[in-house]
Amino acid sequence: MIKTAAAAAIMAAVISGLVPVLERVEAMYSETGGNSEYLTVLLKSLGICFLTQLAADICRDSGEGTLASQAETAGKTALLIIALPLFERAAQLARELIL
Repeated sequence: MIKTAAAAAIMAAVISGLVPVLERVEAMYSETGGNSEYLTVLLKSLGICFLTQLAADICRDSGEGTLASQAETAGKTALLIIALPLFERAAQLARELIL
């Protein structure tokens, strides 16, 4: 329990330190006039990666290797679900270019 609490506290500290950086990246991205949906998908994906890695590491530290693998699989699935609209848009663009 202490290891889990320490890992969560460290993750919270890292995330709070990243907030200004993420705000600056968002400001730079909006200055370019790009679609904010891409940035949203990127940031959500980054968050899922961090949380999945944390969960898998906690499981491995607890001696639950199988559960760690399942957590990683769930994270990969979540990434695919979040990126699905981007895949659809890429397929639509390819269809438009071909026709």
